[in-house]
Amino acid sequence: KRGRPRETDVILYRVLNKGMLPTKTNFESCLNAWVSAANPVSGQRTELLILKMQELYETTKADHLRPDVHCFARVTAAWINSRHNYAAARADTILRMMLTNNWPPEEAGKLGKALTTTALQVMKMWSHSMERDAPEKCHEILEMIRDRIGTENMPVDVLQKVHAATIFAWARSGRSDLMQHVQSLTTTLERELLARGEVSRHLSVYHALFEAYANAA
Repeated sequence: KRGRPRETDVILYRVLNKGMLPTKTNFESCLNAWVSAANPVSGQRTELLILKMQELYETTKADHLRPDVHCFARVTAAWINSRHNYAAARADTILRMMLTNNWPPEEAGKLGKALTTTALQVMKMWSHSMERDAPEKCHEILEMIRDRIGTENMPVDVLQKVHAATIFAWARSGRSDLMQHVQSLTTTLERELLARGEVSRHLSVYHALFEAYANAA
């Protein structure tokens, strides 16, 4: 399903122009339509929708119009699906907003899963990009997740995937010191898995290590 995001936006703004308040579901429908459309402007349009929600919330103090974790995650997904030239940078910016925002207590329960899922998507995007600072970007995100929610609170498969994405980014960099970073990440991952009594390794980790050794100097 691709949806018809421009039409959903038109209906939303008709409601606003009539002086009525849209529901949160109305905004979510618009966000989801742009994510599904995978349009080059999807990221920009979802950001505008979030800004409108925030503006309405500040004006009306209607709690249902305050953008939540899910809304920000949809904006990140829209940028990722847009295939825009600077999609990775914008998705990264939105993710960092999610990681540093002072979310209300009722959002705390959603935060862990939304953050790790979104972070993994952004890290994969960086790791497959040709940007020179992609490894550092992935490493920064990994450390921010560690500080915000704690890697001990992440599902084991996600923990391995975020490390694999960072290892893959270093592997793709082709830098002379890539193995130094890869070995450090691998050691950290092994230590965290051992602390959980986990012995199996996710396939993504093996793929990333294969790429690293294949590209090492």
